[in-house]
Amino acid sequence: MAAFGQSHMIMRLLRKKQSLGHSIVNRLRISKMCVEEM
Repeated sequence: MAAFGQSHMIMRLLRKKQSLGHSIVNRLRISKMCVEEM
């Protein structure tokens, strides 16, 4: 049961890191589009 809880925590941390990475990528894409429009 403890191992299951640990893996669940790791999955949550990975999801947080993924969403953080996605937001960074989205910001880079938006800034790139803005630069191309200028």
